[in-house]
Amino acid sequence: MPLIEINIGVIAAHSPDVSLEELEAFAKQLCEDVTPILEEATGARWIFHREVPTRLARDDPRRASDFLDEASLRMVEGPYDAVVVVTDVSLVSRRQRVVPGLASAVARIAVLSAGRLQVSPRGEPLRMLDSDTVRCNAATLLLHLVGHTMGLDHAPPAAGIVMSPFSVDPDRRGIPEFGDRTRR
Repeated sequence: MPLIEINIGVIAAHSPDVSLEELEAFAKQLCEDVTPILEEATGARWIFHREVPTRLARDDPRRASDFLDEASLRMVEGPYDAVVVVTDVSLVSRRQRVVPGLASAVARIAVLSAGRLQVSPRGEPLRMLDSDTVRCNAATLLLHLVGHTMGLDHAPPAAGIVMSPFSVDPDRRGIPEFGDRTRR
């Protein structure tokens, strides 16, 4: 049994028209998918705690800072080592780009947009949250964001390395590992 325990608060932040049950089930599965990889990479026990969901007033795109107050409060009350927010709304970076996820090493908060991972090519229906494509991309993204919250930088692009720059891959069917160099 590892001596170190990492406790992560998980908040589902949903827009008014989205099924909270589906988003929470997605977040739960996501945490189950990444736990063994994080434990192997760090030698610590990772525990994800589901927090009370947050209902957003609108489905407008958000910045990571829009979730900061709530996430910080939950981190202190938890207490948690970090907080992950899973939302269905789009996320906007400081450079005004729509992105699938954002992270802050200083605040130890990662925000993942499940809605952004569901986007399909023009003319095709949205991907379902429980599809292999969405699950594998979400797990890859969450591992990448958690890496950033731990202070890791991008690694050179390489197949199967979590800290390679992330992009949604419609053909992704597996979850990458942390490389040996990143693990150290």
